[in-house]
Amino acid sequence: GDLTFELGDVSVKLAKSYGFCWGVERAVQMAYEARKAYPGRQLHITNEIIHNPSVNNRLKEMHVKFIEDRGEGLGKDFSEVQEGDVVILPAFGASVQEMRLLNEKKVQIVDTTCPWVSKVWNTVDFQARKDHTSIIHGKWAHEETVATASFAGNYVIVKDLKEANYVSDYILNGGSKAEFLSKFSKAVSDDFDPDTMLERVG
Repeated sequence: GDLTFELGDVSVKLAKSYGFCWGVERAVQMAYEARKAYPGRQLHITNEIIHNPSVNNRLKEMHVKFIEDRGEGLGKDFSEVQEGDVVILPAFGASVQEMRLLNEKKVQIVDTTCPWVSKVWNTVDFQARKDHTSIIHGKWAHEETVATASFAGNYVIVKDLKEANYVSDYILNGGSKAEFLSKFSKAVSDDFDPDTMLERVG
């Protein structure tokens, strides 16, 4: 559609395509280079390299197989990944469990994870080693959030300021444990107890 907004004598034109941040540019370049570096080998990627259809379609044209998520909490289908294959981890990374599985399959990993994402993982891991609960901002099902949570011990994921305020209020004033667990049913670590696990947060 029309990418122009006008208000009075001011016109704002929205670009059809935007540039990428450094971490995304790096990831895309590494993925393209992986095809050249491993000719004749099967390449897979654990998810979209970035959320950009043009870039992902280009990878498909380069015969990179996308590992599909089976949905309904079943996880990704790694059955086609064989020893000796090359697996690209996307800009937003992969979970600890996925990386462990890929190591067990003895594949060559091309890790395009953005260094700024890795920095968050290091912080979460540090907090977990201090037995702090991590409060993670994101959408609980998003790849980057899933990967980040996999580095945490105990965690709660908040998607917006309203949820962050709810958690803050619970920390300061208590509340209904059942309501908390219902509200964050898919956004907390296993066996999460808000009455004891929010005493030390990081």
